[in-house]
Amino acid sequence: MTFSSNEMVPFVIFGTIGLIGWVGCGLVNIVFSIAVGRDSRAVRTKGRSLVLVPRWAWILATLFGGVLVGALYWAVHHSSLSKDENAV
Repeated sequence: MTFSSNEMVPFVIFGTIGLIGWVGCGLVNIVFSIAVGRDSRAVRTKGRSLVLVPRWAWILATLFGGVLVGALYWAVHHSSLSKDENAV
């Protein structure tokens, strides 16, 4: 079975869009994990402790879990759910 170049255009277009989407999601995960890493260092500098797991685990979890894990990190450390009265 052979395909003409006109029949391959949709596969190339959707494949490219899919690749751009995967790369975009990967970049978002990397950016969020860097932000969590920097913030976790700032939290420790202020004398507060990290909740549930150490710093490296939050960074790895955010790298693989993305925005949802980043939101969980924020909720645990900076929202009104935090037990620390100095949370900002």
